[in-house]
Amino acid sequence: MSSILEAFDLLSQNNLKVIVIRQNSKQPLCKGWNSNWNYKEVRTKLQQFPDSNLGLLLGEVIDVEGDSKEANEIINRCVSGYAHPIYQSIKSTHHLFANPDKIRHYRWKDIEFRGYGHQSLLPPSQHQEIMYQWIDDNNFIIPSMPPRLLEFYKQKRWGERQNKDFRKVWCNKCKLQFSLNKNRFNKELIQFKKDNKYWRCRTCRSF
Repeated sequence: MSSILEAFDLLSQNNLKVIVIRQNSKQPLCKGWNSNWNYKEVRTKLQQFPDSNLGLLLGEVIDVEGDSKEANEIINRCVSGYAHPIYQSIKSTHHLFANPDKIRHYRWKDIEFRGYGHQSLLPPSQHQEIMYQWIDDNNFIIPSMPPRLLEFYKQKRWGERQNKDFRKVWCNKCKLQFSLNKNRFNKELIQFKKDNKYWRCRTCRSF
C-alpha cells in the first residue's frame, strides 16, 4: 500500500469502517468518530490530512489483541488454521473477527476483546515511529470468531460473572469450601452475627 488514502480505499471496499487518526498517534482526529460514520466525509478528511493514521471503528468487527508472548500463544492455539485478518502493532498481535455477542470490552490478563465504543489503529499507520504491519497476505474478509476462541471468551467471562454473584465460605463442620449466592450470603452473615452461628455446607446440614 503506497499511501494512507489507498489503504483507506482498499479497506473500505471490504466493508470496514475506517476513521481518521491524528498523525503518529492513536487519537481520532474528529469529534463524534464513534457515531454517524460516513465514507465521503472520512475520505475528504484524509485528502486534507494525507499523513494521518487509520483506525478501525469497532463494533460489528471485534479486535482480539494479545499483549504478551503467553497471551499470543493462547490466541494462536484457538485460531490455528482459521483464515482471518492479522496484523502486528508495536507490542501486540491483532486478530479481526465478526462480533459474536455485541461485545464492548473484555480483558483477561493480557488478552483483550475490543468491540462497540472502541477503535484500533490499523496498518499502515505509524505510532512511536513504528509502522503497523499486516501479517501474511490478507483479503480482509472478516469471518466469524472461531469456535475455540469464542468458547475461551465465554468460559472466562462466565467465570468472572459467577465470582461476582457468589461468595466462597468454609463449612464449620467438615472444613470444606463451598459457594453461596451473594444475596443468601449477605442475609446469613447478618443472622450469624446476631446468633453467633456458623456456615454449614449442604451435606453437613442434612445431619
